[in-house]
Amino acid sequence: MMEREKILRGIMTLLVLDQLSRHDLHGYALQQVVSERLKRRIAPGTIYVLLTSMLRRGFIEVKEECTVKNRTVKIYSITHRGKEFLLDHREPLKLVREVLDYLIPSIEDLATGLDEIADK
Repeated sequence: MMEREKILRGIMTLLVLDQLSRHDLHGYALQQVVSERLKRRIAPGTIYVLLTSMLRRGFIEVKEECTVKNRTVKIYSITHRGKEFLLDHREPLKLVREVLDYLIPSIEDLATGLDEIADK
């Protein structure tokens, strides 16, 4: 279970950097985009922990802070280092896609076989 969380965290990092490479966004908007792309609800705390880590690593920065409905909202933008990090993952992601294209059908076949055995 822990390894699955690491994979999702890495994917979320890349998704956030991708979105911020397109336009600056606040945390709630990033949470919504990541949730939509992963087809699962991402808790607000999860995205803010991720943003804090990305700030510390220099991948993003707070471009501005504004007040909306008596709340301070931080608008995040990607840094040059964040763009480099995202670009560095281009080739590894292509390889992962190839492996997944092989692996997923294989696992589905295994699951089907196990379901058939369980039904007997």
